[in-house]
Amino acid sequence: MSFLKGLFGPSKEEIWSQLSREIGGEFQQGGFLSGKTSVQAKTGDWIITLDTVSHGDDRTFTRLRAPYVNPEGFTFEIYRTHVFSGLETALGAQDIEIGDPRFDQDFVIKGNSPRRVRHRFANERIRTLLREQRKV
Repeated sequence: MSFLKGLFGPSKEEIWSQLSREIGGEFQQGGFLSGKTSVQAKTGDWIITLDTVSHGDDRTFTRLRAPYVNPEGFTFEIYRTHVFSGLETALGAQDIEIGDPRFDQDFVIKGNSPRRVRHRFANERIRTLLREQRKV
């Protein structure tokens, strides 16, 4: 075992390579010209991709991407209430309330189908998981 590996543990490449073997996926080694390091797994006709995204402030996030068929074009946006949320609503910005007073107070939801938004957020577990996230 090398000194650095003993100090920092296995590399991302080692872990992702092991993960790809365990799930029957494929490890894609990134490089200067070859793109991002990722793990891809096929399920049915779909390919699920795990990779990382870096932001300018030295934060790196692991991202899971999967295809989603959306024939009706349903879209929504959700974010935590902030200091200007009340002003936005007063100026005509949309805020779909789902009927959970605490959730409606903590989040702003915009979407092109209020009925579908309410249906999506009718699940208490989804609302709980969103509340537990520091950033949404």
